[in-house]
Amino acid sequence: MAHIIEINDAKNGVLVPALPKLIYEIGSKGNGLYWSIFYLYATGDIGENKSIVDFEEEIINSSNGYCLSWEELKDLSGRFDQIFDVLIVGAPCKKAIKKHDKEEDLLSNCSIVIDLFDGACWKVYSEDESVIGQLENAFFDTKLSY
Repeated sequence: MAHIIEINDAKNGVLVPALPKLIYEIGSKGNGLYWSIFYLYATGDIGENKSIVDFEEEIINSSNGYCLSWEELKDLSGRFDQIFDVLIVGAPCKKAIKKHDKEEDLLSNCSIVIDLFDGACWKVYSEDESVIGQLENAFFDTKLSY
């Protein structure tokens, strides 16, 4: 059963928490999972002689997204200036890393899902209550659902 936390911390009407802060708060719970970025619309310099637009296209055109380790995700998360939309999943096995048509299938196959739509609100889904609890303690404007 997925637990969901919405994080709405804002300053002057702008969503404040950045992806590196979410990653930091998830902490060691991210180790041991297989990670993939399924969707991204952002600005920044991701390095590797690749433009952000090329990176976004690579993600969109892949059936498995952009697969990476927890350490690589932590590093990459700090390279974005602004994220407008992103969908990141962490799953216990590689075969669960695939795009799903239905949100229910995605949530049932992944241990952690990090979602930001239109820069409005971070949503983190997790089967691990301690991940949700850590995020609830770290941020101010949160809403829980199960």
